[in-house]
Amino acid sequence: MKVNEVVFTGERCVEVLEKELLEYLKDDEVLLKAVVSGISSGTELLVYRNQMPDSISVDSEFAHSQSKFSYPLSYGYSMVAKIIQLGSSVSNYFPKLEIGSHVFVFHPHVSHFITKAENVIPLPEYIQPLDAIFLPNMETAVSLVHDAHPRIGEDVAIIGQGIVGLLTAAALKNAMPSVRSIAVDTNSERLHMSSQFAKVDVTMDVSTLQRPFAEISQNLDSNAETLKRRAVQHNLRQLTAHQLGIKDGECWKGADVSIEVSSVGAGLENAVEITADGGTLVIGSWYGTKEISVRNLGGRFHRSHMKLIASQVSSLPPKLSLRWTKSRRMELAWNLLNELNPSQYLISHTMNVQQAKSAYELLDNGSALQIAFTYSDS
Repeated sequence: MKVNEVVFTGERCVEVLEKELLEYLKDDEVLLKAVVSGISSGTELLVYRNQMPDSISVDSEFAHSQSKFSYPLSYGYSMVAKIIQLGSSVSNYFPKLEIGSHVFVFHPHVSHFITKAENVIPLPEYIQPLDAIFLPNMETAVSLVHDAHPRIGEDVAIIGQGIVGLLTAAALKNAMPSVRSIAVDTNSERLHMSSQFAKVDVTMDVSTLQRPFAEISQNLDSNAETLKRRAVQHNLRQLTAHQLGIKDGECWKGADVSIEVSSVGAGLENAVEITADGGTLVIGSWYGTKEISVRNLGGRFHRSHMKLIASQVSSLPPKLSLRWTKSRRMELAWNLLNELNPSQYLISHTMNVQQAKSAYELLDNGSALQIAFTYSDS
């Protein structure tokens, strides 16, 4: 069988290659036909830009059994597919898997593929395929909120309103309406989505704080950029307090909890600045090999007793692992997808997989929020 597979062949180089798939199934395997898959604009852009650290091994499910990040590489983890053939023993151990049914698989972008039945997750009847491609990022959002552990009535800032940031803000507000949520980004369109989809209480467009200082950085020495960023951070606290309805900005102590998912150094600096003394800052960004400069750790932060938490979805933290299994967290993610219907708001482009090169270029230059690949005759 001829299949089409998206392959990263070099830095900022993507090709759709035709390969031969042997249709021999082992007893515990299934043959699947792709329906739709979602690009992870975070991790997959790191792969696209050659910013993956050599020290980190890749999950074999996400990269066709390749253990290291090196080109050529087929990578992805948000696939909805249709079962077209079952191995001889699959029905005995996985009775929910039936020919013709839709399933989710953590798998790269490819038109047809074979995988073990244990890797296949049946789609709940109430979930549409386009909503299902958000499952990995929704699970990440649940993990971030669990690690942040906000309390009733607290102020929570989410810095970075890409897909993970938007889903995190929406999941948080869905679960805890009493929380005052603050979305921070430099993209006004994404902040509009924060209000419409995630129902946040306050949006802060950092780019509007940067504009008055743009001329400074052009005309002064290298310290001007630092001065500009410090001024932005100061105004961020003041204007956030104003947006929250606090007349005297100095009376607002900052966000009780902040969740940073911006993937840029300036976003992490803003997260440090907006978080209150004694507050919690959850860092969910994966920076890869990007050099990150955080220049405001020598001021208030040094005496703030701020708690920093590194959050990553692959494993459950020890404090939760006795109660929260992977399947329990996944069930919650499915329920949130059903309630929030992210495909109606967050998919900016739907493109045939043959247009993969253009798709990654759009994401790379910031012209797309979420791209879904479709597959011919699926």
